[in-house]
Amino acid sequence: KGMRGLVIGAGPIGLLTMLAARKAGLEDVSVADIAPAPLAFARRLGATAVIDLAADPEALAKLGKTAPFDIIFEASGAPPGVASAIAAARRGGIIVQIGNLPGGSIPVPANAIMSKELDFRGTFRFDAEFDEAVRMIAAGEIDVTSIITAERPLSEAPAALRLALDRTQSMKVMLVADAT
Repeated sequence: KGMRGLVIGAGPIGLLTMLAARKAGLEDVSVADIAPAPLAFARRLGATAVIDLAADPEALAKLGKTAPFDIIFEASGAPPGVASAIAAARRGGIIVQIGNLPGGSIPVPANAIMSKELDFRGTFRFDAEFDEAVRMIAAGEIDVTSIITAERPLSEAPAALRLALDRTQSMKVMLVADAT
């Protein structure tokens, strides 16, 4: 309660993270991304603010100096997202790395982690939080159907996958059984 949060990456995982953070009591949750369509979706789902990093790549670094965030969920899995999270965090803030980063080494401003005394946490799916997520979904506490933008029959799977890759047209495409 009372903390300012940020989710970097407005894909399905980022938006579900935003919903879960709200459910956990975080009232102020902004979302940052490089694509306008997912940001519009984040706004519809209740993001406090959306930050278009394509329009202003330095927006998070600027916010880090003037209005830093207490907790940041990096869900993009992009190396620039990690650097942006570090720049946008307040001194003593928490960064949770959710997005899968590319293999190998990536440049990280590690001195900033140290000098800002950040708590940098990693998380990998399907541990204890999976049971809690299923419980919340089953209880109707979080509406995951809100991110489904299209349903396609299994027989149209190749077209459905192409649609799912188009961030301007879809957020999450669900395959359903073919009508009999």
